[in-house]
Amino acid sequence: MTHPSLQVGSLVIAKRASAVCAVGERGVCYELYELGGRPGYSIIFERGRYDGFSPEEITTFLHATDQVCPAIADYQFANVTKLSRDFEQGRFAEAFPPLKTYTGYRLPGTGGTAGPALVTVHQQGLPSRPLDPRFDLRRHSDALNWGYGGSGPAQLALALAADVLGDDDAAQDVHQRLKRQLIASLPKDGWSISETQLRLAITDIQQQRGQGHAH
Repeated sequence: MTHPSLQVGSLVIAKRASAVCAVGERGVCYELYELGGRPGYSIIFERGRYDGFSPEEITTFLHATDQVCPAIADYQFANVTKLSRDFEQGRFAEAFPPLKTYTGYRLPGTGGTAGPALVTVHQQGLPSRPLDPRFDLRRHSDALNWGYGGSGPAQLALALAADVLGDDDAAQDVHQRLKRQLIASLPKDGWSISETQLRLAITDIQQQRGQGHAH
């Protein structure tokens, strides 16, 4: 089988629950090893639990994001006691920054109509900020919108995907399906989405594309 292209510092997201992780939980690879001539990957998750995964288990339980945390890429695993101590002392903190939450609401318009739609990014320890619409990537619409399948929701899907992934190419690749599967059904009056919810939706889309189910 094709082995996962993971290295020390590679970031993953759990797509299924296991004894050491919950669905949507983030993890980072801290060691590569061989067992019986086959590769293995040691992953520590954001709540401090850790385990080794075979290539099949990586494929079954985890989604590799193709991103690497530079602060972890030089980690040298010694033993589990030191691993736990390093985790408690914040050695892996840069792999698990505070999660973002995205909120959308509409300003009141004139004559009882809905006004402009605003989308805000919230992250612990940082001031809230407007979501960058990413017109530099593609201008589907001059404004963000949601709750239907038009150009405004396409712009919002692109902006959200780019913000949460930090990968413009990947964002452009998934945003139309993200519009159809998530953005078009958001409540028209207002909504809140966690980074975990958004990442899981994108992971599902990427898996569908990988299986040849994209349209």
